[in-house]
Amino acid sequence: MRSWSGIRFLVCALFALCAAGGFGASVMRQSSLPASGFSDTEAVTNVVFSFAEDVARDFSVRLELDATPSNCVEVAFGCDADGDGRLGTAEAELALGWDCGRWFVVGTNRLARIEAEPSVTVARRTLVLGMHVDAEVEVRRLSIRDGGAAELFPELASTRPDWLFSRRWNLARLAVRGIDPAHERALAVLCGAGTAVYLR
Repeated sequence: MRSWSGIRFLVCALFALCAAGGFGASVMRQSSLPASGFSDTEAVTNVVFSFAEDVARDFSVRLELDATPSNCVEVAFGCDADGDGRLGTAEAELALGWDCGRWFVVGTNRLARIEAEPSVTVARRTLVLGMHVDAEVEVRRLSIRDGGAAELFPELASTRPDWLFSRRWNLARLAVRGIDPAHERALAVLCGAGTAVYLR
């Protein structure tokens, strides 16, 4: 079984406070994911961030990977309730990604999981989530696309459950597991509050 320890990553979290006539940012970088200590080769990194509690905004997540039937890449968001700097399974309120041949989205505490077949037959795949959230933290518009074209998970777009977004979130997690390297990149952007989380 191949190890992920030899695969290089750049993890960059960019936090910006936007104001009239000014822009401020701090950057964190991590040169590689830690070596996996598990039989499924799982490697994980966590990035701290914060959302400003003000105006309506657009939230987007873009995940790119070399997808195969034997690998899994997951991006998750939630609140670090116990303060240990790691987003546990019970703390992840939204997770999405690729799992051994299918796209998936998972809701709070893993109780709501839906899956979809990929719409294109290419090795390098892209999942793009976009939503508009109003000042009352309600998701007004939602789009999840495969390769930026085919619409996935129409049931989420119509119901827009409340676990899709929260201002309480302060931790993002990128998890990779499987035999085949995924060469993944993930980008999450919150427009209006000037916040971006970049995982590569």
